[in-house]
Amino acid sequence: VGHATTGTLDAATNNLGVGIEALDAITSGDQNVALGKGSLTALTTGVRNVGVGARTLTSNVAGIENVIIGNDAGYNITGNRNVGIGTDVLSQVVAGAYNIGIGNQAGDNITSGSGNIIIGAGIDVASATGSRQLKIAGNDGSTTTLWIDGDSSGNVTMPAELAAATLDISGAIDIDGTANLDTVDIDGAVQIDGAVTVGVDDTGL
Repeated sequence: VGHATTGTLDAATNNLGVGIEALDAITSGDQNVALGKGSLTALTTGVRNVGVGARTLTSNVAGIENVIIGNDAGYNITGNRNVGIGTDVLSQVVAGAYNIGIGNQAGDNITSGSGNIIIGAGIDVASATGSRQLKIAGNDGSTTTLWIDGDSSGNVTMPAELAAATLDISGAIDIDGTANLDTVDIDGAVQIDGAVTVGVDDTGL
């Protein structure tokens, strides 16, 4: 629906294109949905892609199973199975795959990294080419608050206090700062390399 949509249909089936230049190059790709001007305009053989918004997934030629919602979102994506919600989300990703971005301009610095998860408007990961990075933050338009930051080794950093009624940690704990513990129940071995003060408010026994 719209001028110059699906103009080169060959063996393609079960596709939906709504908007000027939406799906206008498709040849044999199946089960794609493009809603918005220029959405999936370069797609020829890719399958099961969803682009909602003007200029979504415009560079995707043969990628599969990308789901992108938001104007200019996923603009340069050529890879597979990326998911993005928000204007300009994941807009610089090219060959990256399995990335998840939620929030306007979330993860828009990623170029070739894969398996990254970014939640928060205007939030970027540390490395544009790195993979399996995690960042969850809030942005109110002027101030950004980082809640969780994770790297490809599974290390997670939480810069603020963690308030929890129960916290079960099965692996090792490395504490670089001060730990204030009201009650501690330790069932295994403990190795302490530094000084320890025991008592009320650091007064000792």
